Amino acid sequence: MDSPHPSIRQKGVISDPTGSCEFVLWEKSAMKGTPELTIGSTYNLDNVFTKEFRGEFSVAMTAGTTVTKTGQAYPVQRTLGD
Repeated sequence: MDSPHPSIRQKGVISDPTGSCEFVLWEKSAMKGTPELTIGSTYNLDNVFTKEFRGEFSVAMTAGTTVTKTGQAYPVQRTLGD
């Protein structure tokens, strides 16, 4: 999904069988090598930053985040804005 702010490289929704939440990949993190996520692919994300705002959780990928693509598939539970 396109970002509404120049400091954000990518914004979207990640999910697994337990639920879903929004994520953000900061431009500075992407420039340091943290890859963008692709729709329909599955990943293990290590060393992410989490926060809760008004009862909703979100994940931020930083320069220290490790992204490993996996072969496991999960159904899409929701999209950004749902």
